[in-house]
Amino acid sequence: MSNKKNEQWYFLSFRDSDTNTNLGCCNVVVEGGLENALHKTKILQINPGGEVRGFIIDGPELEPNRLYSRQEMLDLGYKF
Repeated sequence: MSNKKNEQWYFLSFRDSDTNTNLGCCNVVVEGGLENALHKTKILQINPGGEVRGFIIDGPELEPNRLYSRQEMLDLGYKF
């Protein structure tokens, strides 16, 4: 769980809508909502573009602030 009261963890999954292919996933923690989470991924240069689906989570499932490739996610047991 986050240390600060107003912080929220997000699991973000990026997708290329043209090919319907997952571009990667990450966990970030921010104050505020999904827009702030996306802004943080851009600052950290872990946003591959495309469409995004965001989920609020209790704590990080992945190493925070790192983009995991589709193959890394499959290797970890995630299904797309």
